[in-house]
This record gives sequence, C-alpha cells and structure tokens, in this order.
Amino acid sequence: MSIGRPLSRLDGPAKVTGQAVYTADTPVPGLVFGVAAIATIASGRIRRIDASAASE
Repeated sequence: MSIGRPLSRLDGPAKVTGQAVYTADTPVPGLVFGVAAIATIASGRIRRIDASAASE
C-alpha cells in the first residue's frame, strides 16, 4: 500500500521547472472562442445582431 508514503512522480521535475507540456498549450487550427454577453437591463428585445466581427 502507498497510503501515507511519498510517491515518486515521473512528471514532477518537468512540472515544477515549467517544461511540462499540457493539452491547453497545443495550438488548434480554426479554434473558435466565445464570450457570454450579459444584459445590462432587466428585460428587453433583441432587435438586431451585428455579426460582422465574427466573420474573421
């Protein structure tokens, strides 16, 4: 059993020195990000959406 005993971590030195590679560090071509827009009024209607900036 290893409960209460120190474990040897093979990835420990890479993590503490900043050399470890994580999934989030991998660039993904065509990746799209989204942002939640919070309403500044209690209720209302959406009359139009300007999506011109989203077509980059």
